[in-house]
Amino acid sequence: DSVLTIARGVKTQFEDCYVVAFDLSTGKLRWSTYIASASTGVAMWPGMPGVNQDPDNASHLAYANGRVYVQSNLGALAALDAYSGAVAWLNIYKTGRQAVERQPFNQFPGGTNPMPPKKPWIYNPVIVQDGRVFTLPTADDEHGIRMLMIYDAENGKEINKIDVKDIEQKIPERNRSSFIDVDTLLGVIGDRLLLA
Repeated sequence: DSVLTIARGVKTQFEDCYVVAFDLSTGKLRWSTYIASASTGVAMWPGMPGVNQDPDNASHLAYANGRVYVQSNLGALAALDAYSGAVAWLNIYKTGRQAVERQPFNQFPGGTNPMPPKKPWIYNPVIVQDGRVFTLPTADDEHGIRMLMIYDAENGKEINKIDVKDIEQKIPERNRSSFIDVDTLLGVIGDRLLLA
């Protein structure tokens, strides 16, 4: 009887992430829970609002056993009670995201053309399977490494972190050239991860 969604807001050079619940029949706000905030790719010009150069980094929610799971793509993964919005657990991971320096209007890093948009399917939702939470955030960690992370769904304890480059190196060499830059977690079946 509820609609759950991620809400984002940009203030100056910071982006906030919330999970918001609305009543399905009336649209009335039931609860709103703050998840995280991080520096973003927002260029600021005097007298103008910020323009986010990476506006589509929101993920999707996952639901299992009365909890809603959210990957902020801002450095936080959380599990909330789906009925009250109370935080069951929240994990912070380090990212390499940094605010874009102030730049003149119509100029972008590396030239005058806007940065190419990211593919819409790479903003992976978390996947909850067999008591585990699997997630592949869009941002690299502080060392520039992209990690696939696995947590215990009940308590948020980290079970494993896998460097995406390690996954790519294990692909047979004859297929490796057509399978690089893993950026999408499609699903989990038993002990196998489906990646693209």
